[in-house]
Amino acid sequence: MTNTRRYYEAIRDFRETMKEYQKEAQDKLGRIEQYKGSKGYDENRKKIEEERMQKVRALQHETWIKISAALGDMRKALENKKMVAPTPEQEATLRTLQMREKLTLDEIHEAENMMRGCPLALSVVHEMARKQGFVHFAARAMSSDGGFKGLKNMEATARDICRLTEVGNRSKWLKGDYFERQPGLFRVDVDFTDEWDCIGSASFCNDEVKEEFLAAVNGTD
Repeated sequence: MTNTRRYYEAIRDFRETMKEYQKEAQDKLGRIEQYKGSKGYDENRKKIEEERMQKVRALQHETWIKISAALGDMRKALENKKMVAPTPEQEATLRTLQMREKLTLDEIHEAENMMRGCPLALSVVHEMARKQGFVHFAARAMSSDGGFKGLKNMEATARDICRLTEVGNRSKWLKGDYFERQPGLFRVDVDFTDEWDCIGSASFCNDEVKEEFLAAVNGTD
């Protein structure tokens, strides 16, 4: 099983199990609904929630262990990725671009295409894009640091997912005042449709670099 598949399945299983815990608690609450308003009802309701939260905390811990192991193997794959030196033609193009005071976005994308296969050269092009003021520049090829940035985003996303105490109620995370709101949990409280929906969302990688990113973190390139 690939590293990204392990990551996705850990999150998918986490959400499915959380839903089972929630349904179990709701069923128990339904059976004591007739006693609502009594002291016994409040005590039983509290006990049901405490039992659910005890299982949730154990699940959060187990899920993080699985995800952490997958992330660790992704990092190893990226660290073991061979460094490819720019070709003479790519070096000449980079030198020419660096001499230019102003570059257009089309020229940046054209340079990206010329640097494909050399993540180191792509890093230079992406740095040029930032210096040229293309703040929302969307990479069409993965640079040498692109994989590590994606991995860092995946770790942050997973940490938020493992903080969820219930799922399927996104509005909950935006209730209360500014300091009580948890937009990070709002973003991650979703059912992903498939592996790439999960990985792309977690890493903030777009479809243009999908194959390159998956190959890099799975060690299959």
